Amino acid sequence: MKKSKIYNFLMWIIGFSLAELWRRLLKDIYIHEFFKWLIGLAIIILIFLLLTKL
Repeated sequence: MKKSKIYNFLMWIIGFSLAELWRRLLKDIYIHEFFKWLIGLAIIILIFLLLTKL
């Protein structure tokens, strides 16, 4: 079953939102900003890969 482009775009937005939420939760913890972005990017990629497998 092929997913529509709108579906993939919405899933990307959801993944980005969750990654940004994760970064904000880590705001008070002293971790370099680069690693916060790296963790956020990893979350986006993980969610995208999981959703494409569904």
